[in-house]
Amino acid sequence: MCMNKLLILVKRLFIILGIDIKLLKNKDSDIWLKKKKIRTIIDIGANSGQFASKMRKLFPDARIISFEPLPDEFNKLNNRFKKDTFFESYNMAIGDVEETIQMFQNEFSASSSILEIDKIHITNFPETYKTKVINVKSIRLDDFLRNRSLDKQILIKIDVQGFENKVINGGKEILNSADILIIEMSFYPLYKEQPLFHEIYTSLFEIGFVFQGIYDQLYSPIDRTILQADGIFTRKAVS
Repeated sequence: MCMNKLLILVKRLFIILGIDIKLLKNKDSDIWLKKKKIRTIIDIGANSGQFASKMRKLFPDARIISFEPLPDEFNKLNNRFKKDTFFESYNMAIGDVEETIQMFQNEFSASSSILEIDKIHITNFPETYKTKVINVKSIRLDDFLRNRSLDKQILIKIDVQGFENKVINGGKEILNSADILIIEMSFYPLYKEQPLFHEIYTSLFEIGFVFQGIYDQLYSPIDRTILQADGIFTRKAVS
C-alpha cells in the first residue's frame, strides 16, 4: 500500500546503483491486527501480492480473495500463491458498474489507475510519467460476492489509486459484513478527479464505519509532506 510504493521506488533506485538494502519493521506493529483472528481477506487492488503475502504470514488459515486488473501483475500474484490452497484471484477491477473500462497502466505498476495520473504525482515520483491505456473488466463487489459464504471475521483492503468511491458505491453490502477496512486515502490529488480523504472518510462514516488510525503513510520525497495514508476503519459499536 502507501509505504510499499515508496519502498519499491527507493529499492529500485538502490538496485540501479548496485546496492541491495533490507528494511526492518517493528515486529510488534501488527499485533493488534493479529488479535482480530481474521478468517476472510478481500484484497482489492492486489498488485503482485505484497499485502496478501503479509496477511498470509499473520493469518495462515484465512481465505484470501484477491482482485487485480493488470495482466502482468495478476500473473505474478498467481505465481506467488500457486501452492496456497486458501487463495483465489480474479483478473478484474472493482467499481460501481459492470463494464469494460480503460485503465492507465503505469510503467511503475503500483501507480496504475483507472484515473489519469496528475502532475503532483509525477512531480514527486518522476518514474511514474509513462503510461499506456489498456482495457480491463470491471465488476461490482456486491454482485460478484453476493452468493458467496464468507467466514467471519472479514478484513477488506482497498488500494485502487483514486477509484475508492466507486469501490465503496458498488460494494456496500459486502463492506457492511466487514470487521476491519484498510483503505488508501489521498490528501492531495495524485490522480485527476479523485476523491480525497474527507470524502472517503465521510462515505465510510455514513455506512457505519469509524476511523481508528493509520496503518501506513506515503511521504513526499521532496519535502516530506504526507501525500497518502492507509486508513484503518472498524464497524461502529451497536449501542
